[in-house]
Amino acid sequence: HRFKDRVDHVVKALIECQTSRPDGCISAIPNGDKVWEELRKGVIRSQGFDLNGLWSPWYTHHKVFAGLLDAHTLSGSSDALKVASKFGDWAIELTKGLTPEQWQQMLVTEYGGMNESLAELYARTKEDKYIQLARKFYDKRVLDPLVNGKDELSGKHSNTQIPKLVGLARLYELTGAKDDRKAAEFFWNTVVDSHTYAIGGNSNHEYLGPAGKLNDRLSSNTAETCNTYNMLRLTRHVFSWQPSVKAAD
Repeated sequence: HRFKDRVDHVVKALIECQTSRPDGCISAIPNGDKVWEELRKGVIRSQGFDLNGLWSPWYTHHKVFAGLLDAHTLSGSSDALKVASKFGDWAIELTKGLTPEQWQQMLVTEYGGMNESLAELYARTKEDKYIQLARKFYDKRVLDPLVNGKDELSGKHSNTQIPKLVGLARLYELTGAKDDRKAAEFFWNTVVDSHTYAIGGNSNHEYLGPAGKLNDRLSSNTAETCNTYNMLRLTRHVFSWQPSVKAAD
């Protein structure tokens, strides 16, 4: 019971944070409100991990969403789902005026598995607005080539990409959209066959390199743990669609 008590305590504290402001946002990011106001107006300065001066803010928010959804799953906290829904409503309201071009510009910055959490929010609430927002968290630059069976992963930050595909895997399960599955399976096979070390991890200094050329990318900073964890999560989806020894291994 002590773990459930701790989960309930954290959820209660997040409710206090959320009700202390009118918009449903939960954030401890310095200067967050100033930057969100810029984004709302379509002012976007986006780099790999920097969004208008904030360090990967959607990635950070994804962690809160994922935690709330886990609290709902594992401890049966209906309050956690309510907090996540209000947080999702804030994200919808914040981004509703952005053009498709502005979205793509914003998604250059790492956004974690926002698409997965919003898809999961839809699965539990059956409210279409959440899956519509999940679909907007789609980085065309990275995901379109994967849908088309092209490996353009060299030079890309590995763990930025994996959660995007876990999200597409979940969206496929909820909607049956074949392109989502195609991208997830192609990515999984490509990373496993062409970008993975013998120990089962991938990346060197957090980045992927040319396909099939790993022997000259050996250092003390290979196989980031985040990547291994997220690849195992993606593998769970791939295995459930078509069980295989390869996926089990």
